[in-house]
Amino acid sequence: MGERGIRLWRLFIWGRSALSGLFLLVLFVINGFTRPARLDPIFALATLQCLAPIPYLYFLKQRTTSLLGYIAFSLEIVLITLLILGFGNDGYVFLLAYLWPLIMAGWFLGQRTVLPLALFSSLAYGALIVLRNQDLIYSDQVLMPDGATPQALILAALYLGFSSLLLWALMAEKERGERALDRHNRQLATLVQAGSAVVSRQALGGLLNTIIEQAGQLTGIERLGIYLREEQGLVYGHGRDFPADLPPPDLDLSLMPHTQPANRGASGVWPRLSPARARSLGAASGRQDNLVCVPLRGSQGTIGALALLPEPEQQPDEQTRNILEIYGSQVGVSLENARLIEDLRRETESLSAILTHMSEGVFVIGPERQVLLANRAAGEMLDIHTGQKAPPILADALGDVQADQGRAPRLILHVGERVVSLSSATLSGLDGQPESALYVARDSTHEARVEQMKSDFVAYASHELRTPLTTIKMLVGLLLTHQLKEAKQREYLAIMETQVERQTRLVNNLLDLTRLESGHFELVPERMALSQVMEPVIAALSTSAAAKNINLRYESWVEEPLYANASGLEQIVTNLIGNAIKFTEPGGHVTISCRQDNDNVWISVRDTGIGLAPEERQRIFDKFYTARHPKKKGEGTGLGLAISLMIAQEMGGTIQVESELGQGATFTLVLPRKIVPVSATTAA
Repeated sequence: MGERGIRLWRLFIWGRSALSGLFLLVLFVINGFTRPARLDPIFALATLQCLAPIPYLYFLKQRTTSLLGYIAFSLEIVLITLLILGFGNDGYVFLLAYLWPLIMAGWFLGQRTVLPLALFSSLAYGALIVLRNQDLIYSDQVLMPDGATPQALILAALYLGFSSLLLWALMAEKERGERALDRHNRQLATLVQAGSAVVSRQALGGLLNTIIEQAGQLTGIERLGIYLREEQGLVYGHGRDFPADLPPPDLDLSLMPHTQPANRGASGVWPRLSPARARSLGAASGRQDNLVCVPLRGSQGTIGALALLPEPEQQPDEQTRNILEIYGSQVGVSLENARLIEDLRRETESLSAILTHMSEGVFVIGPERQVLLANRAAGEMLDIHTGQKAPPILADALGDVQADQGRAPRLILHVGERVVSLSSATLSGLDGQPESALYVARDSTHEARVEQMKSDFVAYASHELRTPLTTIKMLVGLLLTHQLKEAKQREYLAIMETQVERQTRLVNNLLDLTRLESGHFELVPERMALSQVMEPVIAALSTSAAAKNINLRYESWVEEPLYANASGLEQIVTNLIGNAIKFTEPGGHVTISCRQDNDNVWISVRDTGIGLAPEERQRIFDKFYTARHPKKKGEGTGLGLAISLMIAQEMGGTIQVESELGQGATFTLVLPRKIVPVSATTAA
């Protein structure tokens, strides 16, 4: 039984006791404060009814309302029977009073109690009939002191009036309870609506605003605020007409859900303000009675507080505070979920950004070869995209990777001109069974090319070293074992000198490359005229050009001096012009032109040679790369252009190339007019 039922029972018990007391008083008064012997049973039972609250309240406390009802209403039937018996021939006026206990029993205990109590009433009245037929009951009237008016008529009217008054009080209490229940139901409906509104919000900013709005609808209070738990404690987060400088409530943040602190009152609120501060917020008494704070508890304890500043007439009652406490639990869970979602969103965005900007391709393959996740690099590298089937080119490869897990950590794939290394890991589900596979693809094309070039260079360098050494060894042997003519000796020595120079050039290239990569290649700028470098180089290479019947032409429009390193500039120009002569067929042309603008000096070497294919233009400055032309295969170390570009960059410039296969090539060295080496800038 609820509190409303208990209040009705309590009202009935005390009202019935008061009714019996009034009945006794009237009975004494109308009998001249004497007690007629024939009315002793009525006096005794009425007195018993006055004392009935003592056992009745005990039964009520024990929640044994069924037993209480049967006892109370049975005594009512006995009292009515004694009234009929005591007042003799006038007792019939109390017959309708039998309906009183039946109505009350049906109201309090339900219709199941009406039939047994009606049977008890019938038995009691039947007993009266039997006694009447046997002349065992009084038949004389009990008159008022005036000797004319029957007392039964007066007492029946009073009994009816008192019973009606009690019934009115009970109905009023019932209606008040129904109104309270209706208000409670509306609050519960609002609570459900508020809970749904709060749960539906996932963004933390929108959730805080919804919490305030729904709390206002629940309570009708306008001034509300939310404090959120941070590392330093409770911090004001959001509010409506709420003083942001209000200090946070003093809550024990270590309390777990459903834990009641020692200072928790029955209202479920924790006011923690000084009297002066309370007065400044509208509490005229200086107490914090009207300052309400509802803890917001999640699965990890107190995560915030909802503060309300009601007007004095808006002070929430116990029922409203209980509703607020339930609402606080809902809000706590929703805030906790919102923070988890916010953290998850940030982590997802961070992970997405990382995956998007990774140079490695990352993708996840689920059942039926479905692509569950693929980043941008995977799409560019392998044409694999989220939501699609894995492309056929990967079907066999993916099976090989999965089959070789634990033995072959990487698989090398050739996708077009790309070389891709593929590694994988199994992703298990909650049951520990494999559900999908994570793959990481890395573009190893450059490394593969470098390795190939290194292999080619080792083979080439071995050949370049072994062949001249063999020639030199053979010629030395001839010189030592044979008496040769002086002309022949000179011929052999010239050949030996050429081979030694060839080996020296190869070793010097390797040394220059090492020094450039380590930052130890000194390029000190100096004031110089461009002609003092260009003219000696062209003069030195003109012999090679003439030997191939190549027209070597030099033109310059650079008159002002520039700041550059003469040795480095000479090495670059020598390499560019030498390559132009080497890759130009006899009878061709090589043109060297120099010009300047406000910022740069441009040195262009244009030839009519074999030219470069597009893929060769992309790799021409790679270390150890040599042209793949059939007539020129094996010529050079593959280091000249790489070293030239590094020297140009060290001096703050670059080398540009324009070429079409079979249409010749143009290499252009671009240098700033006032060259400041990169190493010098870094040191500064």
